[in-house]
Amino acid sequence: FEQLNKKNSGKNIYFFKRLNDKEKKIFLNGAAGYITTSLFESTCEDELNAMACGTPVICYETESHKKLLGQNAVFVKKGDKKSFLKMLKSAKDSLNLKLQMKALGIQHAKKHTIDIFSNKLVSIFEKIHSDIYSPDDK
Repeated sequence: FEQLNKKNSGKNIYFFKRLNDKEKKIFLNGAAGYITTSLFESTCEDELNAMACGTPVICYETESHKKLLGQNAVFVKKGDKKSFLKMLKSAKDSLNLKLQMKALGIQHAKKHTIDIFSNKLVSIFEKIHSDIYSPDDK
């Protein structure tokens, strides 16, 4: 963080081209919030990783965000850029809000682990396979 602060000259917003998984976790654990302006996110992997680190997630209200993040993120109406800043400031300044979102986010992220996802996917494939393929059919 010291090297970043020297490069950043006192600002509190950082932009990265690429981070490995360990670096992502370090930054997410120390972040005031995770903001995404994506309108077409399908897996919400980064958002769920942020939640798993206890970082409040602020995003546009889209179908995929609502479905995958549940009530555990702060949803902003599409196109409302001012609300992003307001919500990030609230997440940063309000300890109660941050603690509440942290607890909810961690619990929600536990429901979306790779093991749980893989097991659901295997179950779907097994069902498809059993419905379509019957070795006794002639």
